[in-house]
Amino acid sequence: MASHTDNNLPQTMKLITQPSPSSQILTLVPSHPLPRPPPPSSSEHHLIHVHAASPCRHELLWELADPHIFPNGRAEPRLPCPEGSGTIVTSAPGTEAAAFKPGDKVFFAPDYNPTGCLAEYIYVRTSELALVPANITLTQAAAVPLSALTAYQGLFAHGGLTAPGAPSAAKDNEDKKLLITGASGSVGAWAVQLASAAGVGHITALSSPSKASLPRSLGATHILNRDDPGVDKYDVIFDTVGNPVLDSAWSTIKPDGTSKIICVGADDPAKTRPDGAGGVAKAEWFLVQPSGSDLAKIAALIEAGHCRPLVDSVYKFDEFEAAFQKVDRGETRGGKVVIEV
Repeated sequence: MASHTDNNLPQTMKLITQPSPSSQILTLVPSHPLPRPPPPSSSEHHLIHVHAASPCRHELLWELADPHIFPNGRAEPRLPCPEGSGTIVTSAPGTEAAAFKPGDKVFFAPDYNPTGCLAEYIYVRTSELALVPANITLTQAAAVPLSALTAYQGLFAHGGLTAPGAPSAAKDNEDKKLLITGASGSVGAWAVQLASAAGVGHITALSSPSKASLPRSLGATHILNRDDPGVDKYDVIFDTVGNPVLDSAWSTIKPDGTSKIICVGADDPAKTRPDGAGGVAKAEWFLVQPSGSDLAKIAALIEAGHCRPLVDSVYKFDEFEAAFQKVDRGETRGGKVVIEV
């Protein structure tokens, strides 16, 4: 580490970068200038000293595979890991920013268009931050934001279930039937936890037999083999894996077409709608949005003991290659891989 400035910030930092959108090889940069503060006209930002970050499977392919999500390309240096945790170093002036102060422990899934989280210091918008629950560590917190936000927004903003914490949640959800595909994966497991916390009466989890104990422990009321959604009918089908499981999920919509298929997997359910399969049934693919307010609600559920972070393994910063290899090979069991910075 280079010498420190008068305000105790280093002049340089270490980071991991993806050299180009087509590169599948990450590079460790041991000495890089600290990020510049965003211009005053931009949204409020905080400088974060990153404690840990979590990679996503095949994220190094995202920019090439889905260029429409990155209309202007990603900012340089191109940092991987779309979620993380850390400590606030400096706060921007402003009413919103007053909710967070230097020294606060926060976690976040910032807008991935500019860049990711695998560096010692990054800037994060106020609107993307939430305080880390007091009963978990910063390392555990880094495994939460992206998967939990995806499940939260999928079930409640898009799926129409009533979110936990609402006075009517238990009553609204007690007769609802929910099917979750990929329920032992990172997003699916969070969907099980959140649905259980919201009082959903019937939660069917699709999982491989070897991993079925996880969704069962998180609140699933029924477990089915991962490739077979069975013959039951559901109000909401939350798909995290795409085809061919998504194709078969169409057989589980209600005859009156009131079901909703909400998908965060690789395929758009609207494009796989079979003939005669509930013409009025809602079928939607969505992309998770950064939201500190949603993350704060998830934090409250963790602090109350209704949900818990799911960590598969923890790697040191210089072990980043092994961490990404484990994630991309699909070798995780029961949680996220976390890289400590």
